[in-house]
Amino acid sequence: MNPSLKVWTLKSESSLIQFKVRHLMISLVTGNFRSFEGKLSWDQKDPVNSSATARIRVESVSTGDVSRDRHLVGPDFFDAARYPEITFMSTKLTKENSRAFTMEGNLTMHGASQAVVLQCEGPTHTEGSESSSEALRFRAKTKIHRKAFGLEWSPAIEAGGVLVGNEIEIKLELEFIEDGKPIKAS
Repeated sequence: MNPSLKVWTLKSESSLIQFKVRHLMISLVTGNFRSFEGKLSWDQKDPVNSSATARIRVESVSTGDVSRDRHLVGPDFFDAARYPEITFMSTKLTKENSRAFTMEGNLTMHGASQAVVLQCEGPTHTEGSESSSEALRFRAKTKIHRKAFGLEWSPAIEAGGVLVGNEIEIKLELEFIEDGKPIKAS
């Protein structure tokens, strides 16, 4: 067993999984997922030995518009009844410098899996105290094409173009606490 490898649990209440997509060819719609979980095996001495997994509950999508959110979980988009989760499993980590790395992995959504590359920063490490747990924090971003996952719905608009863009920007702000340790009040 590798003594520098620790397992960490994603602390969802202090993390963010956000997406942005072009709407009506002009504006951006921003949304997030409120229910998710994840694990990180982080090797502090040699980060290339690290790995991560995550599960996102599709029905927890929130864009600030209840009608839009209902449409997103329905059969035109995510089809949460058939595909209730989005999952990620890392396959490779490449260190860029002391604060940046890329994490490659498989993203599964709407019944389709695609390779994705996350551009990551971190970790920022916080020692535990009486009032808080030891934590690792990361930032990550990527872009995906929704049609590669079978998310095809997007009627044409009269002025030209489509109602919903194909490219999705994803931004992650993640906080992990050491596995097996209770989350203390902050």
